Amino acid sequence: HRVIERVAKKRPGQHVLAQLADTVDRLPTQIAEALEQVFERPQAFDSAADIATAAEVTLSTLYRSLRSVGFRSPKRILIAARVLRAHTYMREPGHSVTMVADKLGYSNPRILARHTYLTLGIKPRHLRRRMSDEAVVGRLVEWIYDTNAAD
Repeated sequence: HRVIERVAKKRPGQHVLAQLADTVDRLPTQIAEALEQVFERPQAFDSAADIATAAEVTLSTLYRSLRSVGFRSPKRILIAARVLRAHTYMREPGHSVTMVADKLGYSNPRILARHTYLTLGIKPRHLRRRMSDEAVVGRLVEWIYDTNAAD
């Protein structure tokens, strides 16, 4: 059961990382590795400072590095990783939006709802069936790079 859960959780994150691979490969190794950790364990990261700490770089170095390869901001990466994990959890039977928000470290389910709407244009409960894994991954990847949307 644990193995299945681990594989199910990793798959979508690996799809996002695969789509971002060319960009991530242009980042310093320690930042690239920190971004992998963000997608593996999004609940362990609350802010850009947490990513910088994991990468052992300053906050300004993190922002500069991400901008240099076309990413909007570390905050967008954090939100995308959490929404992606929420998508995975919501597909499992018996997970409510409140439970998923709690698992991901949100202080309030409304914040998860806001992030889901911001990134995908849907409510968290619609993550169950409205969008395929591929559609979710594609939208999140676009959103990470999107220069037209406000942060």
